Amino acid sequence: MTGARGARRTPPGGDPSAFVARAIRGGRDEATATIRLFAPADEMAERIHERHGTVEPLDDESCLFHARAPWHGGLPVYIAMLDVDFTVIDPPELADRVRDLAGRFARAG
Repeated sequence: MTGARGARRTPPGGDPSAFVARAIRGGRDEATATIRLFAPADEMAERIHERHGTVEPLDDESCLFHARAPWHGGLPVYIAMLDVDFTVIDPPELADRVRDLAGRFARAG
């Protein structure tokens, strides 16, 4: 049985694919951060997939990682998995998350 169809409408923001992506993420916006990695850029570029961000050389021993993630909570875990020393440049709230997570790991062992 078929009935009357509803009126077609434009999704919020106008872009159907962006609307679906936001719905899948639960409305969270993509998280971004800038991290200084204490490792050569070419080494990090081989290990970091482009969907996670880009790598910018600073000098022979370090680079900037312009990171992207579905949410800020996942960034500290991903950065830790790179297994190199790092400094959070931006946003400052990410440094707080890293410290909180470091404390949680320290208490677990």
